[in-house]
Amino acid sequence: IGILNKLQTHNFIINSTINTGFLKTDVNYASISDNHTNIWFGAMANIAYNLQLDDTFSLYPVITAGYTWIKNETQNSTYSDDLQNQTFGFFEVTPALNAVKHIGNNWYGTLGVKYVMLSNTDKNITINDTEIEIPTVDNYTEYGISLEKQTNSFAFKATIGRHDGDLTGWIGDLNIKYIF
Repeated sequence: IGILNKLQTHNFIINSTINTGFLKTDVNYASISDNHTNIWFGAMANIAYNLQLDDTFSLYPVITAGYTWIKNETQNSTYSDDLQNQTFGFFEVTPALNAVKHIGNNWYGTLGVKYVMLSNTDKNITINDTEIEIPTVDNYTEYGISLEKQTNSFAFKATIGRHDGDLTGWIGDLNIKYIF
């Protein structure tokens, strides 16, 4: 669950988001089961500048900064692993460039590229009273294309893209936003 706020003054745009959620996973086998729960809270802001090249085409240089905090509950797995309460988080700083084309009738196409820089605040978790190093994701480049349709109350967006660097692979996203 999240909230997005957008402020625009002349050609400067500031977007901010906060979100929270939980992920509860129940894994059931024939005779055993495991339960895992994580909660998170995140806050992020970005500043963009609209370089309008003509009536239907703009370039947006963007800088984004944010933080995500994650906490897990104490759990004993069916394999007798005791995962103690943990909290950890990571910072993200991301410069980006987006090229946006207004196709017509509130349809928009976007080509984008960004360089994601991540930094973990914690380096270890504790399992069975033993500290274990958290796997980390280092910097990576992401690029993609999206198509968006805007109405008075909703924005619908589909994206396909790719990560290269410490994360490598294809990504996709379908997004629906309610605008109020």
